[in-house]
Amino acid sequence: MSAAGSAASATPGAVADEPPLEWRVNPWRERPLAVALGVAIVAAVGVAVTRLDLPWLSRLALVSAFAGFLAPLYLPERCRIDARGAGHRILVWERREWNALKRAGVRYEPGGPWVSLSTVAHPGVLATFRSMTLRLPRRRAEREALVAEILKRLARHGL
Repeated sequence: MSAAGSAASATPGAVADEPPLEWRVNPWRERPLAVALGVAIVAAVGVAVTRLDLPWLSRLALVSAFAGFLAPLYLPERCRIDARGAGHRILVWERREWNALKRAGVRYEPGGPWVSLSTVAHPGVLATFRSMTLRLPRRRAEREALVAEILKRLARHGL
């Protein structure tokens, strides 16, 4: 059996020759005020930490960790849904395979539209830590066709 055949048989409803669906979300274009606020907060924390009586390497590590924690506010995100699963990259790639996912859907919230993917079947505290969200473009014209295709692919995989 070929590799494509085994991949399709491992995931119910998978289409082996299905082209990957990719999109990018740039917060500098989508939410410039939120980005400015995030950068200002990181800068303020950076100034406050530099005034602490700590070795310079510790200060650098603290500011870097804080900036990394807020990175989704100001760094572009690349998202991908393919025959193997779904993933996104802000600083590093994070992926979920189709066979690990138990729940998925599109959420529309004030912070922006999201695709929510979870390895836990029911919402709760554990689901918060075991889920992954993919940002969607805020502009309706860009988002509508993308959401329709995402929902088709989720349905093909029983989600």
